[in-house]
Amino acid sequence: MQKSKFKIITLAQLATLGVYAKMLSVKHKSSGFTLIELLVVILVIFSVGVLIASVLFSALRGANKTNTIDTVRRNGNSAITQMSRMIRYSQSFDGISVSGSEDSYTKSCVSLAAIPPPMVSVPSFRLGLFSKLASLIQGFGNLGEREVSSLFSKISKDPKTVFAAGSYSTAVQAIAGLKAYWRMGEASGNLTDTTANANTMTAFGTPTYSVAGAISGDTNTAISLPQASATYFQAPNSASLNVADTFSIVAWIKITTIGAHQMIISRPIDGYDFRVDATGHLSLVKTWVSIIVTSTTTMATGSYHMVAVTKNGATVKLYIDGMDRTGVVSNRTISANGSVTQIGRNAHDTLDPFGGSIDEVALWNVALTAGDISTLYSTGTAPNPTPTLTPTPTPTPTPTPTPTPTPTPTPTQYHYARVTGFDGGQTTFSCDTSGIASNSASLIDTSSVDVSSCYFTCTQSDTFFPPNIGINFTLTQKGNPQFFENKASATFQTSVSVRNY
Repeated sequence: MQKSKFKIITLAQLATLGVYAKMLSVKHKSSGFTLIELLVVILVIFSVGVLIASVLFSALRGANKTNTIDTVRRNGNSAITQMSRMIRYSQSFDGISVSGSEDSYTKSCVSLAAIPPPMVSVPSFRLGLFSKLASLIQGFGNLGEREVSSLFSKISKDPKTVFAAGSYSTAVQAIAGLKAYWRMGEASGNLTDTTANANTMTAFGTPTYSVAGAISGDTNTAISLPQASATYFQAPNSASLNVADTFSIVAWIKITTIGAHQMIISRPIDGYDFRVDATGHLSLVKTWVSIIVTSTTTMATGSYHMVAVTKNGATVKLYIDGMDRTGVVSNRTISANGSVTQIGRNAHDTLDPFGGSIDEVALWNVALTAGDISTLYSTGTAPNPTPTLTPTPTPTPTPTPTPTPTPTPTPTQYHYARVTGFDGGQTTFSCDTSGIASNSASLIDTSSVDVSSCYFTCTQSDTFFPPNIGINFTLTQKGNPQFFENKASATFQTSVSVRNY
C-alpha cells in the first residue's frame, strides 16, 4: 500500500498544539471553540481524509494495474504457447540424410548451402514460415509486416492445415495485385486468363498442348512451342496489362536448346521483354532499347525452372528457382504503351521465338517480395502426396527357416544447415509491426493490446545440432488506464529447437 504524503497527528502532538493555542489564543466574542482549536480540528479531519483517500486510490490503482497486467500477460502467454506448439510441430521432420541414399522427400528439398562434407538442404514446402526464415538467413528477403502478420494470424490454426503443401494456383491468386494468370492447361485453342480481367490470349501457329506441366502434384498441363516465330499467343491491349514501371512476372519454363534469344513474354514500344538470352541467362530488356538486368547464373535445358522478375522503378530483381540471381542493373523506365502482350516471341519485331514448354504465366502490377517468390517456388516443387496403397490378399503362410540374426543397423546420421554464419552466432530479424494488430486477432485480443518490438532470432552451435528459432515481442495495453497507470507492457519470448533444416 502506498503511504500518504501527510502524517497522522498523534494525541501528544495535539496536546502540544493545545498548549500553544492557549498561549496565543484570542477568544471569539461568542462561546465555543477558539479559532486555533477550530483549525486544529479541521487539520485532524483533513489528515484523516487524506489517509482514507490514499488507501482508496492505492487499492483502485492496484486493482487496475492487476487487471492491466493480467490482460497483457494472458494475451502474451496465449500467443507464445500457440506459436511454440506450431514450431515444435516441425520437429516431426528430421534433417537431411547423408547416408548416400536419398528418398523422394530429400530430393524435393531446395538447396540451402554447400557446407562440406554433407549436402545440406531445407525441406521448405511444408513450413511456410521456416522457408521464409531460410531465405532471410541467406539475405534474400526482409521479415516485414506481411510475414509477421501471417505468423500471428495463421499459426494458431491446425498445424497440418497451415503447414501442408498448398495449391500453387491458390498461392498465386493469394498475392495481391494479380492482373493476369494464364495457366497454360488448355487442350487446344486460346489461353484463358483465370483472373476477373479476362485477358484471353489468341493462339497462332502450331503449339503443342497438354504436355507435362511444371507443378509437382498438379494435373494441370503445359504448352510446348517449336521455336518458330509464327507460333505464339497474343492478348489485345487492356488497362490491366498496362503495368508500366512497377510489375512482377512469374513463369515456369523448360528450354530445349541454348544459342538464341527466347522470349517468354513481351510488350512492344517501350515495353518489356522477359527472356532467356543466347547464353542461357535470364534477362529483362526494355523493348528495342537496352538490357536492364541479366541473371548471374544460367539455366539447364531439359528441366523446368521457375523464373521471375520484379520491378519497382529502379529496383529490379531476377529470380531462378526461388533464388535471387540479380546481376548488375542498368535501369530503364518501362512505359504503359497501350499495345498487345505476347507469349512466345518478341512483340516488337516477331523475332526471338521460344523453344520448349511454358507453364503458369502470371503478371502483377506490384513488385513481389523475395518471400513471395520463395513461397511460390516452395509450393510449386512440393512432392506428390504419398498415394494410398491398395491392400493385397494375404498369401497362405508357408514354413520358413529361422533367419540368421543380423546386426542392428547404425542409426542414420543427420546434418543441419548452419543458419547463422559461424560458430553459433546469432542472427536477428526485426519486424515492421505497423500493420500487425489488424491481422492478429486469432492469437491476441487486438482490441485491448498492441504488438510492438517483434523480432525473431536464429541460433545454432554447429551442423550437428538443429537451429533454435527465438520469438520475441512486446504487448502494451491500449488506451489510457486510469489512476495514473499510463502504460502497462510486458515482453514475451521463447526459443524452440527446429529440426526441419
